[in-house]
Amino acid sequence: TASGQRLVDVFNATCGRLPGGLAISSVFTCFVFGGLTGSATAEAAGVTGIMAKPMERAGYPRTYVASLIASAGTMANLVPPSIALLIYGIVAKVSIADLFVAGVLPGIVNAVLLVAFAVYVAHRNGYGRGAQIERMPIGRALYRSAWALLAPVWILGGIRMGIFTPTESAFFVTLYVFVIAKFVYRDITWRQVPAIMERAAVTSVAVMLIIAVAAVLSWLIETQGLAAAVLSFIRSIQASREAIILAMILILVVAGTVLEPPPMLLIIVPILLPVARDIGFDLVQFGVFVTVAINLGLISPPVGLTVFVAAKVAQAPLLETFRMSLWWLPSFFILLLLVAFVPSLSLALL
Repeated sequence: TASGQRLVDVFNATCGRLPGGLAISSVFTCFVFGGLTGSATAEAAGVTGIMAKPMERAGYPRTYVASLIASAGTMANLVPPSIALLIYGIVAKVSIADLFVAGVLPGIVNAVLLVAFAVYVAHRNGYGRGAQIERMPIGRALYRSAWALLAPVWILGGIRMGIFTPTESAFFVTLYVFVIAKFVYRDITWRQVPAIMERAAVTSVAVMLIIAVAAVLSWLIETQGLAAAVLSFIRSIQASREAIILAMILILVVAGTVLEPPPMLLIIVPILLPVARDIGFDLVQFGVFVTVAINLGLISPPVGLTVFVAAKVAQAPLLETFRMSLWWLPSFFILLLLVAFVPSLSLALL
């Protein structure tokens, strides 16, 4: 998208001269772009489409590009308006506004960790030493992208100041993005509006169906005693809190390799919620914890959804892209442990 290209221009202008500069630009573009999409797969596809050819020309292999952006794209699940946090909030009956705020610091840490690993891998293998792409002057890049950069700020600021609810923020952001795309950037024409509205309607209906199924499944799991049975079993084995958290990580990561985020949230979370409450997990913190675990599953074989998407867009060999994605897995494990055992990382801004 044109807005995505403007974000890329900003980070290329500011980070492009650093070692691994284009990799750094990709990660931070994904962080900000997540505030416009809320979807990991949409972000992985969009940013890969913009960055794949410039990075390849600069000496980065397609597998590196696809795997890195697939990993960074999962940050859309952490930063507002995250669809994953929205669904979790409905399933767990937790404030969505609090979840949106709680995801910001872990999202920043996620970006910093990925940048550190990306620069290390690029330096170790000599990536990015080819011809550098032309960079726009910083002032011009900031001027061109200012409205797009402000979108996540408006979302979070408006919710925290009580100007609108998380639900109302969706309407505000939609209107805001439409106005700047049509009248400021002039990226769309009136003829394109019906098709855009059609795609938005299809996406909205899909999300509403997910929410409806979430309510039914949560009610079934609760009334049929499945969650209570799991809690009773865990209490019977008298495991330590740390052991239970590690077991939850294992369950979430393994399930995440074969399930997309919505089914994960619908099936696994209602079962684990009573366990989380029992061991003293703050439910807002637990929502961020679950989301990071889901993100880890999105880049893990055999069914790493964002890796499939990014590899297809970048025309990179799938198996080699999965192999390259192993470099980014430690950063997700580090973040997952930090979120699990350092509550302030998620709760400090509340």
